[in-house]
Amino acid sequence: MVIKMNENRPIISVVTVAFNEERNIERTILSVLSQNYKGIELVVVDGASTDKTLSVVKKYQDKISAIISEKDGGIYDAMNKGVKYCQGDYVVFMNAGDVFYSDAAVSAVVDKSFGSGDLVYGGCCVTSVGGLKRIKKNPVMKVKPKKMFICHQAMFAKRKFLLQNPFDLKYKIASDFDFLHKCIKSGGAESVNVIVCDVALGGVSDVKWRDTWAEYREIYSRYEKITWLDFFYYSMSVRLEPVKRMLSHFVKKYL
Repeated sequence: MVIKMNENRPIISVVTVAFNEERNIERTILSVLSQNYKGIELVVVDGASTDKTLSVVKKYQDKISAIISEKDGGIYDAMNKGVKYCQGDYVVFMNAGDVFYSDAAVSAVVDKSFGSGDLVYGGCCVTSVGGLKRIKKNPVMKVKPKKMFICHQAMFAKRKFLLQNPFDLKYKIASDFDFLHKCIKSGGAESVNVIVCDVALGGVSDVKWRDTWAEYREIYSRYEKITWLDFFYYSMSVRLEPVKRMLSHFVKKYL
């Protein structure tokens, strides 16, 4: 599939990574195909699923630019692999189960941005396990972030920058946070007031939250000198995380 657009309008590549996601992959594909922005392509990277994921994907193969199905070294390895098959100017990762917030999400982002920056990001809608939805608007980066505060599904990264700065496979959970710091260091991160995606809680970063915080701290220390205030922040965040989760469970159950 070759996408051609006016030179003033960027081509957007959507990369969808999946492994044994036969129940979720179709809603993601349909969300991409329903976008009213014409200059969009879809690349699917399947990690050699053993269920019917690939069969579902092949139902739409005439509308998908590339389908790759082979074993990989994890989600970030698959995401890096997907970028190499993209034709677009910018890439957004909408993995199996994730969806765009509306059919006009991509066109809204394009209408409000896309200058010369390496990264454009918006807000997201987060859906809890119980079905409750919460809108997280896109914050403006006034300070260097100490944790991932943007949904990677709401990040549109320049393909050339991604090829030059692939996700570091050293990090199994928070490599997108490392990539965010690379974008900040390049001086090319721009915020737009658009809710881009609808994502569900319960991913690896939520389940393995201790490992996630450990990676956050290690990554932050790569780019900034850790002060005693930073040390205090990370220590208290790990201590308070179980309390936050307990309160959240209470609210969902009794309120």
